[in-house]
Amino acid sequence: MNDAELVNRYMAHAESAMQGGIDDSNLDSAVELDRLVRDDPERAWPLIQEAIRRSHSDQVLAFVAAGPLEDLVRLHLAQFVDRIEAAGHTDEWFRRALSGVWVHDLPGDLEARLARIIGQGPGL
Repeated sequence: MNDAELVNRYMAHAESAMQGGIDDSNLDSAVELDRLVRDDPERAWPLIQEAIRRSHSDQVLAFVAAGPLEDLVRLHLAQFVDRIEAAGHTDEWFRRALSGVWVHDLPGDLEARLARIIGQGPGL
């Protein structure tokens, strides 16, 4: 599945999950995005950003935040912290999504760096 189809199907999955059910026909997109976060985070990063942009409700945004965004933060923060900070400073919706990520117990100053961004506005 190409990246555009993956995001389309992931968003359909997220929206159906937040409406009280899981659309099994799109579940594979969540599995694939999870695999990309773990194995190919550079490819996953723009897909996560697109999913955040396309989240039209706090519920769907929270689903994306607690899923692929949180996994990227927890697994690859050192690699992405500068990009995450930049997005958090320039994009209010991304910063709002970041507020739905569990950032406690991150190593070194990384937790403090993210906490500063998250504290700049209303969260989820």
